[in-house]
Amino acid sequence: MTENFQESIENDTIAAISTGMVTAGISVIRVSGPEAVDVADRVFFCGKKKLKEQRTHTIHHGKICDKSGVMIDEVLVMLMRAPHTYTGEDTVEINCHGGLYVTTRVLDEVVQAGARLAHPGEFTKRAFLNGKMDLSRAEAVAELIEADNERARKAAAGQLAGKEEVLIRKYQEDILLIMAFAEAALDDPEHLSVDDEIDHIKAQLTDMLEALHDLHRTAGQGKLIKEGIRTVICGKPNAGKSSLLNRLLGENRSIVSNIAGTTRDTISEKVNLGTFTLNVIDTAGITQTDDPIEAIGVERAEDEIEKAQLVLYVADGSTPLDENDRQIARQIAGKNVICLINKMDLKQAFEEKDLLELLDEEKKTEDRVIAAISAKSGEGINELKKEIEKMFFGTDISGQDEVILLGKRHEYALAEAVTALEQTITGINQKISEEFWLVDLKDTYDRLGEITGDTVGENLIDEIFSKFCMGK
Repeated sequence: MTENFQESIENDTIAAISTGMVTAGISVIRVSGPEAVDVADRVFFCGKKKLKEQRTHTIHHGKICDKSGVMIDEVLVMLMRAPHTYTGEDTVEINCHGGLYVTTRVLDEVVQAGARLAHPGEFTKRAFLNGKMDLSRAEAVAELIEADNERARKAAAGQLAGKEEVLIRKYQEDILLIMAFAEAALDDPEHLSVDDEIDHIKAQLTDMLEALHDLHRTAGQGKLIKEGIRTVICGKPNAGKSSLLNRLLGENRSIVSNIAGTTRDTISEKVNLGTFTLNVIDTAGITQTDDPIEAIGVERAEDEIEKAQLVLYVADGSTPLDENDRQIARQIAGKNVICLINKMDLKQAFEEKDLLELLDEEKKTEDRVIAAISAKSGEGINELKKEIEKMFFGTDISGQDEVILLGKRHEYALAEAVTALEQTITGINQKISEEFWLVDLKDTYDRLGEITGDTVGENLIDEIFSKFCMGK
């Protein structure tokens, strides 16, 4: 596929700020293309030294000057020649001081010297089109940049290292071997017969189908890793829901008081717990009320519970269980629930078995854990984090070595590959001619190729890389 698109790479030199547009100690301006070294030589001065005369992968100290020779900044310049660069092209990276104005001035001089501003994701697009990485690894660059927890980082790093590519290409190679044999048999039926190998082919494809199903199922976990777990904190008024949100956040986001009903609407926050992320919604206390405003808050809380992937039910351990708790137990039936007996620092008004009996009066939840905490002091919060991780991810982060699908594009392409492979096996079972089930097998190959980028169109390539950040 990359060979088909080689001509689509514009034969020009591009430049952009590769670090964030924030004030920092260092900023990096990346220049890539056939004239990258010449462009840099027009703005970079280091005595009589010229970059074009220097060895590749060397760093040079000097200054960037404007056309009149006035220094803009003192810099370090890294020279890297094709093909051993990120893009596969000659590349120069200018490390300047990280002030926004200074960085922009340096970039302006580079553009005036003959480069053009790069489009979003254009450096990585060139790396892909020049065969430096497949499409799954190219997309992993964006996934790695956007990762906001350790699981997301590790999954993206594995994809960038080529774990997904190696797996997909292995399946493609197996398919090609089967197709080559079947097509050879069609061309030379006197010496080759698919019938002699059909049981082996079917067994091989059936094993592949099971493996693809397993890989496709990781998309659900990938979505949780990337987007976070939709989590609702619920409980009756004054149970300590807002205190729990503040404790998880590590800051006072929600108003906390001893007055019941302080929270009357939902409050949403993203909570990074290191190895995973929660999208937490703090809700109004669920209670029987004649107050129309409070009633709206209760209704919204119940709506959020319906949409939640995880419910943190906060029960006030210092007060007896009552009808409000019974109403909550009915509402959370069928959800993944962690029941938290809060205010463990105070005298307890009920025991864990009492809460279990209350929950068992209703339909049992899909998965539930009961834990004692103190949102005020933080006691039990670390154990809560471990229980959430165990409930959704099963193992410690050190065991995350498998390939996990992170992107919807990969999920959809793999689903179509699974469908095409199922049709292939159905055709074999129905003993139709190999020339017909080979069509479905070729479709399987092509759908897998959409993940690696072997069988995608140029419009899709442009769309994918347009979503990247500038300078990457």
